[in-house]
Amino acid sequence: MAQRLKTDWILFFTIVGMVCLGIVMVYSASAVMAELKFKWDMYFITRQIGWAVVSFLVLMHLKKLDYRRFDHPVWAFAPLGVVMSLLLIVYFVGRKHRWLTLSGVSLQPSEFAKPALVIFLAYFIAMRLRAINDKHTLRPAMLALGVLVGMVVISDLGTAIVIALTAAILFYIAGLEHRYIIATGSVGIILVIVAIAMAPYRLKRVVIRFDPEFKIIDTVN
Repeated sequence: MAQRLKTDWILFFTIVGMVCLGIVMVYSASAVMAELKFKWDMYFITRQIGWAVVSFLVLMHLKKLDYRRFDHPVWAFAPLGVVMSLLLIVYFVGRKHRWLTLSGVSLQPSEFAKPALVIFLAYFIAMRLRAINDKHTLRPAMLALGVLVGMVVISDLGTAIVIALTAAILFYIAGLEHRYIIATGSVGIILVIVAIAMAPYRLKRVVIRFDPEFKIIDTVN
């Protein structure tokens, strides 16, 4: 007799709690701007709640399915391919290389890169777990990660860093040797510095973070 799958209620309520906390944070950060721009402080939060409800319904549907049905290359590569295509499209026709508007609905492809990468790496690492430190495992993984992060960093450095850190955590848990983690981490830090230096608005944010009144710059001048 097949064993009936049980729900991990701790994980379930942790996710629900994090979503609720995120909704509160979105309202706290957007209420003033929504009031000034749309004359309604709930403008952004209502949309956030709507997407949260849709996501919860999808979660409850997937919860009933056998996860082994998704152990297929199509589920691993298709979302990644779609996201990369959207990132390429938004670079040429998007609003400030960030948003893509379709039939009045605005999408930020870089946000979809996060779950797409997690799904891809979950499949890839599970398939290559016994050879996680082999060059034939690391090269294609680094290639996919590098291309994705490179496409995201053009418009959103923060999301690119989150994606890179997520991948690093997954590989660390899978047993990646420390020397590879240190090497890629060092390269990542250098690339972040380059990305900040190449974009004046990013450099300005960093300077303001540590020197709100530009005293260091005034002293140099």
